[in-house]
Amino acid sequence: MKPRPPSALRTAFLLCASYVVAAGAFSLVINLLNLVQPLYMMQVFDRVLSNGSISTLIMLTMACVVALLVLALIDDVRSRILIGWGIRIDAMLSAKLMAVEVERSSQLRSAAPGQTLRDLDKLRQVVTGSGTIAFLDLLWTPVYMGICFLLHPLLGIVALSGAGLLLLLAIGNQFFVTKPTAEAMGHAQKSYRLTEGSLRNAEAVQAMGLLPGLLRLWRTERLAFLNRQAVASRRSAGFMAAIRFLRTGLQVAILAVGAWLSVRQEISPGAMYAAMLLGGRGVQPVDQVVGVWGQLVEAFSAAKRVDEALAQPLRQQQMQLPDPEGNLSAEGITFAAPNTEVAILRGISFQLPAGESLGVIGPTASGKSTLARLLVGVWRPYSGVVRLDGADVFGWDREDFGRHVGYLPQDIELFSGSVRDNIARFQECEPSAVVRAAKLVGIHDMILRLPKGYDTEIGEGGAVLSGGQRQRIGLARAIFGDPKLVVLDEPNSNLDGQGEEALRQVLLHLKRERVTVVIIAHRPSMLVTVDKIMVIRNGLIERMGPTSQIMAAFAPNAPQLRVVQGGQAQQAPNQQLSGQQAAQIAAQQAAPVSGQAPQAAAKAADAEPIDAAAKG
Repeated sequence: MKPRPPSALRTAFLLCASYVVAAGAFSLVINLLNLVQPLYMMQVFDRVLSNGSISTLIMLTMACVVALLVLALIDDVRSRILIGWGIRIDAMLSAKLMAVEVERSSQLRSAAPGQTLRDLDKLRQVVTGSGTIAFLDLLWTPVYMGICFLLHPLLGIVALSGAGLLLLLAIGNQFFVTKPTAEAMGHAQKSYRLTEGSLRNAEAVQAMGLLPGLLRLWRTERLAFLNRQAVASRRSAGFMAAIRFLRTGLQVAILAVGAWLSVRQEISPGAMYAAMLLGGRGVQPVDQVVGVWGQLVEAFSAAKRVDEALAQPLRQQQMQLPDPEGNLSAEGITFAAPNTEVAILRGISFQLPAGESLGVIGPTASGKSTLARLLVGVWRPYSGVVRLDGADVFGWDREDFGRHVGYLPQDIELFSGSVRDNIARFQECEPSAVVRAAKLVGIHDMILRLPKGYDTEIGEGGAVLSGGQRQRIGLARAIFGDPKLVVLDEPNSNLDGQGEEALRQVLLHLKRERVTVVIIAHRPSMLVTVDKIMVIRNGLIERMGPTSQIMAAFAPNAPQLRVVQGGQAQQAPNQQLSGQQAAQIAAQQAAPVSGQAPQAAAKAADAEPIDAAAKG
């Protein structure tokens, strides 16, 4: 049978084994230097006090101070080595985990976004902190116990028994505390999600009086969390009290047995105190392991989740392909959401030559936004394929693909950063390219009026901007860099009349530049510039054809488009318009007429929403 390849996490730890070896070597020196204090105690009691030699006391004290100083320095070096180990592990794994998180979230398969990165942080904190140090020192516990046995077998038995009892208490603590702690965390996560959802939708909560109902759900989860946490805390407190008693009692027991042996002249007084220090030092790593046991268990669980995430295959990145011309095609694509059996799209096929534009309409939940995500390779079809110039868009290298594609999702998805960063897609570029995209969308002047212009920080998700400003910045980002394919999902949902006119100008510019455009819209005013319209219903293409035919079929009662002739807007009754003619008409309407910019086509087309027509 073919051996299973080592996991990415295990491989990373093996590659960083030198850090652990170095930390172990320093632990050897540290634990040898820890013997200095018991030896110093023995010499003081057995030599200095019995002989009254001050010079011996001075020399022993100076040697002990130097040894303790070296011990402190080496302990600091060991900590630095472990910190470097954690940084190296993070550098090797965090980027892939971030890619896995993005892939999971884009595929709607992440119940807790970002969890694996938090797991990596938890794992890094434990392996670079007290957890690893406790285990490295625990390896020396038998050595300290052995020295106690050398001083006297009875002292070794007492010390070893105390260490064993501490270990049993630690195991019992873990056994009785784990279940209620896990249950408490489950309820806590539910309450946190309710809190985050309430804060995220605070306006709806306040406007519609949703708070009492949400509070009932939140309080139920919160009380369950506190109840299970209290059970775990009470059990843990009982075990920790027993552990503290045993730890203190062990020192008393060693001292009492040592004093009894000293009275019987079986050991010296110095050996008695040395045994007490050695027993305490031998039990200390066990005590440390008890203290960090919960963290260690969490770290093991986190490591398992990280390992599973790293094992998830990412998209196979292909070699860089030539710049596409913009020929878009869908070949029998079918898609269903994860863990569902109902297909959102079924057997969608069409071709869109380079430079042509397509409008997609249909009732709510007909699959329009799903189609947009499939066209830009965010989701992978369950069957079929979407191709750009013959290449599968899902398998295309994402960074290379992004250079040729612009996408404005229904949820605009701006990022914390400056206006410039968001338009430029967080790339290093010439400022003129950013300004050009902003001017094409008509927001250059608006951006200049912001507090710091293009350097204005927009906050998380563009919190400091209005909905229309966010949408137009997202549109500028979509057309940044001269893409060959632009997919716009409801690009005018937050726009006023001026914003819609700017959007129409963008669409006309893209048509002149022979950019392939797919636009999903509910209002026909956005479709006067497209060459074709596709009607989707129940995941199927119900009809697809030239704009004039589809508009006539689905909006027969809408007033006819107006054209500008002789400086005046006049009606063109019963005129069948091709996509190209509609584009020319829209371009004419954008020009000032007698000092005004008529919007006849937009207003006429908006008289009847296309979704309503499609439903009827």
